[in-house]
Amino acid sequence: WGADKSEIFYAKQDEAHRTYQVWRHVLGTDVESDECLITEPDERFSVAFYTTLSRKLLLIGSQSSETSEWYYLKLGDESKSNDLTLIAAREFGVEYDVDEWNGELVIVTNCDKAVNFKIVHCPIDKCGREHWKDLMPYDPTTKIDAVSTFKSFLTIHGRRGGFKQLWMRSAETGIVHQIDFEEEAHTVSASTNKEYDTKVFRFTYSSMTTPRQTFDYDVESKSRTLLKEAPVPKFDRTLYESKREYALASDGTRIPMSIVYRKDRFVKGTPSPCFLYGYGSYEIPIDPGFNAMYLPILDRGVTVVIAHVRGGGEEGRTWYDPGARYLTKKNTFTDFISCAEHLIAEKVTVAEKIAIEGRSAGGLLMGAVVNMRPDLFKAVIAGVPFVDVMNTMSDA
Repeated sequence: WGADKSEIFYAKQDEAHRTYQVWRHVLGTDVESDECLITEPDERFSVAFYTTLSRKLLLIGSQSSETSEWYYLKLGDESKSNDLTLIAAREFGVEYDVDEWNGELVIVTNCDKAVNFKIVHCPIDKCGREHWKDLMPYDPTTKIDAVSTFKSFLTIHGRRGGFKQLWMRSAETGIVHQIDFEEEAHTVSASTNKEYDTKVFRFTYSSMTTPRQTFDYDVESKSRTLLKEAPVPKFDRTLYESKREYALASDGTRIPMSIVYRKDRFVKGTPSPCFLYGYGSYEIPIDPGFNAMYLPILDRGVTVVIAHVRGGGEEGRTWYDPGARYLTKKNTFTDFISCAEHLIAEKVTVAEKIAIEGRSAGGLLMGAVVNMRPDLFKAVIAGVPFVDVMNTMSDA
């Protein structure tokens, strides 16, 4: 929808099912009179579009895997002008996403060598790259994923220290604060937030010992209200414990692991059965959230471990590139082996009691490590494994 219910915007796909056009339709008019706002001819790019929560702008972007370009259209204009305003022309390797906040554009971008992305802002009517100014200083230890704009505050979604985090920035004072959590190993995400003029932000929280919870967070008082928790029959969280440990990779890099076990079945220094999971591809993190499917094996004394190996996005963009992309992909495999060796050295388990699993691109990880170190694992689950890489890519 546009600023009101008088118009809608929709997309069309080409023969390859690539979204390449955005159209405008005014309700009550013949569809033959609809106007095309943009056509993306480059098959490497797909079109995305959305209206800002403030309902002031329609944002239309063309995006490839490494480059983006965005336009805006002012909504509520009685003239129904279809003239798009270019924000910044595409430049190979430069990515950015856009939102509107109190008369300005707020942009998350990797420009100026901000590998882990930063937040800039500019006036709506002066939006070229030359007008972009840092809203917050670039911090290479913090990965900025996205922003959500509300009338009185800005929510910043990102990662720090290997975990997902949420920060709130006041529109009035510019002060930023982080939402803190008691459990070290956790994951947090935005829930549904559809009200622009609000002081409350809704989010979901989970850990390896806490089922998914939904909270309302009062940005001014910094208080939270638990709305609901996903029901898990006969689950007693006091029986379980989770923690974060680190293995040392062959090149000296610390590889994080999230560990959960049943406290009355875990004896430090006494090896127990271990289930070790890994993925490590496409900058996709495997966060330590709650998984009820682990409960049956935890109750039988199995220690469950997630190896956050390079190739994923747990430690930001650099964990993927150059961490384990292209010529450094082998780091994904050797990191996983280092995690298994660490668990054995710390007497958490022994090789004869380690079962490992990876799915899809994680199946590639399984195929690699079981051939590199067959002595290290007792059982392997390779779910829909992507193991015939060269032939698959040649056939594409």
